[in-house]
Amino acid sequence: MKVSIKSVGIYLIVFLVGWSCAVLSYSDAFYSQHNGFIEGDVVKTNKTKSKI
Repeated sequence: MKVSIKSVGIYLIVFLVGWSCAVLSYSDAFYSQHNGFIEGDVVKTNKTKSKI
């Protein structure tokens, strides 16, 4: 059975993409426990009048 470097690379890329999608979907399901937003993420801005 002859296997070329190109086909091994393609299989490796497909495997890594599938594995990373599985890990991301699992982590999204596992770590999506908080509701709403975190208070530290809010940035307060001051509105000033421009003098143009």
